[in-house]
Amino acid sequence: MKSPPNWRVRLYGQFELFSPDGERILLPTTRTEALVSVLVVHRRNGVSRDELASILWTSADPAKAKASLRQALFIIRKACPGLLDTQGHRCRISEDVAVESDYDDPSLRESQVFMPGMEGDWFEVHRSYEEPAPTVPAGLPVDGFLQLLLWLGDNDPANMLGLMLESLALVDGIGGPDIHKIIEKLPSTGKFLGWKHYFVGRVALGGNIKISEHHTKAAAVEALKNSDRDLLVYSLRDLLTLNVLLNKLGEAQAISKRLTEACARRKSPVGASANFLGKALILLHSGAQVEGFQYLRQSQDASQGVIEAAMMESLRAFFHLSYGEFDLAESRLQVPNRIGKEIGHDYLHQICELTRTTMMVKKANEDGVVDTLDLASTRADSLSSLHFRIYIKESIALRYLQSGDLRRAGRIATDVRKIRRGLSMAYTPWDEMRLAVHCYGAKRP
Repeated sequence: MKSPPNWRVRLYGQFELFSPDGERILLPTTRTEALVSVLVVHRRNGVSRDELASILWTSADPAKAKASLRQALFIIRKACPGLLDTQGHRCRISEDVAVESDYDDPSLRESQVFMPGMEGDWFEVHRSYEEPAPTVPAGLPVDGFLQLLLWLGDNDPANMLGLMLESLALVDGIGGPDIHKIIEKLPSTGKFLGWKHYFVGRVALGGNIKISEHHTKAAAVEALKNSDRDLLVYSLRDLLTLNVLLNKLGEAQAISKRLTEACARRKSPVGASANFLGKALILLHSGAQVEGFQYLRQSQDASQGVIEAAMMESLRAFFHLSYGEFDLAESRLQVPNRIGKEIGHDYLHQICELTRTTMMVKKANEDGVVDTLDLASTRADSLSSLHFRIYIKESIALRYLQSGDLRRAGRIATDVRKIRRGLSMAYTPWDEMRLAVHCYGAKRP
């Protein structure tokens, strides 16, 4: 098979674009250069016209921004025949060409500054991964924190709950049966009951969605009964997350409005962080990358302490990966991976493994694809979160499907169905995953 023509582009330092025959293409404006840079970064999935307009003409009237985008696309198509695919609502680099860029290969960079001179949130996000890493706070690691909670549970349940509420980021780091031991020590009366429902629902989020939804709704009811605004904020945030996972974006939007109202009454960083995170999840799941990352950054800025900030950073890494931005995802993982290892934080370990293993799947080349995907499947089986396991295995099945290996795709599909059997939902957050599941479910041998 004939190899596709190879274009070369430099995005760090002075923008440069070379055609397959080595000719340098001089685009007439910085906006047309910026447009090429956005499409190179997002060449896996492309970018909608509306979002391209908002990235490149942030302060312009929407109608004028779209007109400017059409003109810029016309200029690029004329200067670079065959480079772009602009049919339909989404624009992308054509699948018929190959692109070599210093975005994907850092060894090609002659500068460490991404698209210097270009303003806007999208460009700032892609320049921000040289931020200094925060230091791990002094204090108890997760194991020591667990032992303290267990002692308090036997001797002073009220203070145990107080410590849990002050250190929710550390509570999220307790994995396996240990967290169930702590929850069992909470009384099932008064204000304790609502928080007991909340923690049961939060733990079940990694397993059975129906159980998680039942207990989180019960927590919200108890919050209203006892006028516990913190519990109401956290319960609404997790209900919003549940509906995003279930792909019920209409219900998630409705809960987001209730969350905004609850946060307005409960003026605190806790409410602000939860509110911003809820909006980010809806937008990122819907494909509105720029606005979604803005809210995710605001949630991180409002987070309480280094550990919670590291958890937000791990989410940013995961969503960068989901949009095909491997370089940014890898960089974003450094801090949460380090903190997770140093303090034994289960959630940080799980999401770092999820992101790294999924990246391994997406970057698997044709020569070693079977060995790579077998290793990824083994790593997925080691994760305690069933939904993370499903996500990775569906990525593996899709990769086998793309390579034409229907037998192995069918085998992985069988594994996924076994995992789903005990769950109340099929966690397939991206449309291409759902399509892949349908295809290999229909064609398996």
